[in-house]
Amino acid sequence: MKITRKQLKMLIESIFIHGDSIPDRLGLQIKPDTKKLGINYTALVLDQGSQIALMQHIPQQYLQPKIYCHHMTLISPTVQKNRRYPEHFLNKPATITVNAIVMDDKVAAAVVDPAMGDAPQLPIDGPAFPHVTIATNDTKRIGEKGGKPYMSNNLDLRTAIPINPITLTGVIREL
Repeated sequence: MKITRKQLKMLIESIFIHGDSIPDRLGLQIKPDTKKLGINYTALVLDQGSQIALMQHIPQQYLQPKIYCHHMTLISPTVQKNRRYPEHFLNKPATITVNAIVMDDKVAAAVVDPAMGDAPQLPIDGPAFPHVTIATNDTKRIGEKGGKPYMSNNLDLRTAIPINPITLTGVIREL
């Protein structure tokens, strides 16, 4: 972390003169290197019952599906660096509701209803829309790559197929 001379002076005064020990009050933000901490992304990791419930929605046309049904990303790997999820959420249970499935020929995802469960309170940064990747289609055509989980961010929500709402539960983790 780099600080300016002015910030250093304010920090020294704050600690030695005022007895303050909280640099955040001075406007200094200590940003941890999340890579050194082994954090790649933050997610609501689904419990086994929720994972099984989502497996019922693997598209039939996927000839060689690779099943995920693991988590809803809260902070994606592309924005996780030097970011931590608010401490009061970490390692706590949370509930979300999915109400639609969106897919193409490479990836399928369950769309999280932003008004249901804990979804309105959960800060999300990175994903194009709140979702759980269900599966990718690993069938490769000549000159094409198989589906990858990140491709779910490119799905068109206008093509979503409504389903009966499913309540999913899990725990918020830094992975």
